[in-house]
Amino acid sequence: MFKRRAPRPFSQRLRESVFPRGGWIRALTYIFHRLRRLPDPPHRIARGVASGVFVSFTPLFGLHFILTTTINWAIGGNFVASVIGNWFGNPMTLPVIAYSSVWLGQWLMHVDQKIDLYALMHITTEMSTELWRNCFAIFTSATMHWDAFREFTRDYFLPYLLGGLLLGVAFSVASHALTVRAVEAYRLLRSRRLREHVERRRKSLKRNAAAGPDSPDGLA
Repeated sequence: MFKRRAPRPFSQRLRESVFPRGGWIRALTYIFHRLRRLPDPPHRIARGVASGVFVSFTPLFGLHFILTTTINWAIGGNFVASVIGNWFGNPMTLPVIAYSSVWLGQWLMHVDQKIDLYALMHITTEMSTELWRNCFAIFTSATMHWDAFREFTRDYFLPYLLGGLLLGVAFSVASHALTVRAVEAYRLLRSRRLREHVERRRKSLKRNAAAGPDSPDGLA
């Protein structure tokens, strides 16, 4: 029912995930309008956003949706808001999130191997080779080795997890406060505009009634 008649090619979907068709400003504006029009109370919407933002800082890729849903359910947040909040970790911000989280975690854990793209690509290649060999070792007498996995976990994954949790808490608290204020301000503005519209309508009806049915203002 809601599917496109002509599905978009994968290349187009990938391109629009990085560069939205209408630009990032339009995409962010749409998300803001969608968020503030949710029917739940502001604090529930804010909890949903906070849970999504928090999970977007974790290195548990592939589990973000499950984690967001679980945390959002536990704290009583809005589900749609949590999905919107999780979008904070988008293709534009994810490299910054990853680098900042790993750097902070390595600094706190006193890791000698500082974050480096070449070193990260090298250890990732070593992990792939090691995993491939271990798969064959299951059916042979060869010995399994996990050196690359331990090195990656020690130098990158654990620092990412620690730094991401700390940054996630900070950004989720900030997003909660901003969301509550934004939603409350929008609803106050909408309520005021509605009252002004009703008042103008009431005055218009009173003028028409006072003018009488034979005057131009009193004609229907």
